[in-house]
Amino acid sequence: DGLGQAQITISFFLDLCCSDCAAENPIINELMDTPWLNGVVSDYVFFKFTTFPLAYHIFSFQVAQIVPYLLALCGSDST
Repeated sequence: DGLGQAQITISFFLDLCCSDCAAENPIINELMDTPWLNGVVSDYVFFKFTTFPLAYHIFSFQVAQIVPYLLALCGSDST
């Protein structure tokens, strides 16, 4: 997520069923952990992720709908 201390927001649009989007995850994680100023990038930059299902990825729209629901459900009840 990032803490956003520098008031910088980077928006990512991703398709949860896209292998190319998944392949970018390690690169984004490396960016977030890169030393910058008196900490790391994730201390200063807010990262916003928005699902953007691509029409040619079968079932990606359904996945984009259910994942936020499951995350909210798991966040409210850890069992």
